[in-house]
Amino acid sequence: MRKQELNILNVILCVLVIFIHASGAVISGPEDSIAYKTIFPLWNLATVAVPAFIFLSGLKSGLNAEEFTLKSYGIFVVKKFKKIYLPYLVWVVLYYLWFISQGYFAFSGLELLKYILNGTLAAHFYFVIIIMQFYLLLPIILKATDKFSSITVLGVTFLTTAICEQFLPTIIYNLSDRKLNFVYNDRLFLSYLFYYVFGIISAKNYDKFVKFCKNKLVLSSCIIMGVLFCISYKSPFYNISKLFFCTFAIPCLIAFSRRISSFKMFRTKAFKAINSATYNIYLSHLLIMQIIDTYVVSAISERLLVSFCIRFPLLLILSFGLWSLRVKKM
Repeated sequence: MRKQELNILNVILCVLVIFIHASGAVISGPEDSIAYKTIFPLWNLATVAVPAFIFLSGLKSGLNAEEFTLKSYGIFVVKKFKKIYLPYLVWVVLYYLWFISQGYFAFSGLELLKYILNGTLAAHFYFVIIIMQFYLLLPIILKATDKFSSITVLGVTFLTTAICEQFLPTIIYNLSDRKLNFVYNDRLFLSYLFYYVFGIISAKNYDKFVKFCKNKLVLSSCIIMGVLFCISYKSPFYNISKLFFCTFAIPCLIAFSRRISSFKMFRTKAFKAINSATYNIYLSHLLIMQIIDTYVVSAISERLLVSFCIRFPLLLILSFGLWSLRVKKM
């Protein structure tokens, strides 16, 4: 079931991800600089992108859900493997070859295999590892949302996500008698479970969910949580404040996407092409940014804010332009 607001949200989230990575150099720079103070609040709030992408995946799965037989589920997994994982494999190899060409490391088949399996070669690949876990678990999640009340499932998954995102490495470390340091918490489905389940439950009650998104109390809560989220940066409460912020920010993004869905620009072939290419844009944009930084930004300015002002618009133009043209030709 296609809904235009979901296509718009899809593109908005893609822009936010590009913004996050384009501003990364500023965020890792001096915190007392004008560049940092200007960009940081926007960067911090933009981190809603990945939780929202996971929510959107759950929402689309819920809207298109059918009774899974063993055969239909097998077909579903194969389709997702071809659509999600095969492009990921291609891009991991391309990134790997780029890093070798730049002298970051020498070729190693074993290391490449590790990068493929754990998604650590580039900063954004962890999303693929997470979302494939959810697709594998989808029948179990759908069954749980059918068997138990929405409030119960949302409450349990919210607590699970809060605990696992904040404390799972510590729990594993203590249970293993301080021998095992779990470093892959950011790519384990338990740390994002609430968002995917939130999406599925929202799909099952979509009309009610849309009304909820329009509620002014949701917008007010989003603003308050956004302020607390920025204030809590580097504090022990950062992860839980992010969870609360994303819980209210996602409905606000849906409401905003619905509000602008009547604009003519979202009915154009160009928009449709960009929307169809967002996954490849997501996978490729960091490599494009590496090339921009190497051959353009470094030759113009090393100042963080100036570099960002060159990098971000150029990255948007190249990422969206190249892929939209490719989709049009296909």
